[in-house]
Amino acid sequence: MMRTALLLLCLSVPLTAAAQAYKWTDATGHVHYSDQPPSDRVKAVKGAPAPDANAARQALAEKDLAFKKRRADAAKAKEKADKDAEAARVKQENCERARTTLATLDQNARTYTSDAYGQRNYMTEQQRADARANAQRFMAENCR
Repeated sequence: MMRTALLLLCLSVPLTAAAQAYKWTDATGHVHYSDQPPSDRVKAVKGAPAPDANAARQALAEKDLAFKKRRADAAKAKEKADKDAEAARVKQENCERARTTLATLDQNARTYTSDAYGQRNYMTEQQRADARANAQRFMAENCR
């Protein structure tokens, strides 16, 4: 008997929790809460009309298209910035290489180059002057 009463009590608790509650404001501005709907003399307040589903869908599609365009533009800008940074890095390396070559040509009286077989070929004065002019031209192009 006790079990049956306990079971009925447990089953009836969710029913009371699921009961509908009403909230309304009367003419004097007081807010009321009740489990019964307000009397007929109280006007029901209507909310804003539901938005048009097609317009909402179209607005969402436009926003999505604008987002994709901004994302593509940002990717292009990043790619361009990366490309410019790489070009600047290569230019800096070329500048350093030209400075080193020019310093080597200015310091050493006897300068040589190595051929494919690893043998030294010493530069003549004319070859050194040409190499020095090329290094200076290269520096003028890359060292700014």
